[in-house]
Amino acid sequence: MKKKTAALLMAIFLPSMAMANTYQMADNTMFKDVKTVKVTFSGLITIKKSAAFMSVLDEINQRYVNAEHVYLYFNSVGGDMDSALSMYYAIRGSRLPVTTVNLSVVASAATIPYCAADQRQSMKEAIFIIHPAQMGSLDDKNVTPSKIRITENYISNYNNLFMNIYSHCTDFSAQQLKEPLYSDDSRLYLSAAQSVQHRMSTQIVDKVAAAPVSYFVTDD
Repeated sequence: MKKKTAALLMAIFLPSMAMANTYQMADNTMFKDVKTVKVTFSGLITIKKSAAFMSVLDEINQRYVNAEHVYLYFNSVGGDMDSALSMYYAIRGSRLPVTTVNLSVVASAATIPYCAADQRQSMKEAIFIIHPAQMGSLDDKNVTPSKIRITENYISNYNNLFMNIYSHCTDFSAQQLKEPLYSDDSRLYLSAAQSVQHRMSTQIVDKVAAAPVSYFVTDD
């Protein structure tokens, strides 16, 4: 019974464990002269990719001591909630100010680190998607009331996390968020213009910033 319960918990919010690839591109600018650094995060948020991103952010903070701008570009439909929250706090704790940018889509768990920055940009054609926390399918023949309650508690806790994050980076009331967060049929789609209207984004942009140093966090 304990093994089956553990399997149930492991199924919650654990996307496929994609390995992380991190690439760096730089010109001949001296470290001390770099003013702008760009990071692009693509694909699902996983434990490994979250750790890779935090390593990149630490390196940027330690190496480019005179940098003034760190642009973090997202193209992600979500992923692991705990890893997303780890990224959120890493961004909040960055010595260098981070501007998050929706490059194409920021959905589900990816909205968490996106909301960590005070300055949040969106490309003109990008979209945001808000929907309830989810779990993988259960391959368990013995589904009991206890297991259902455990699942409901986990999903409720993560929906509350969404609610807390959005209360700081949107103008949606708790009542307005209940529908998209508690019914998958009512998921909320926001255009770039709507994201600014509701304060999820602070600015719409139409080009990627130029930077002498770029990092890319992707799947294998």
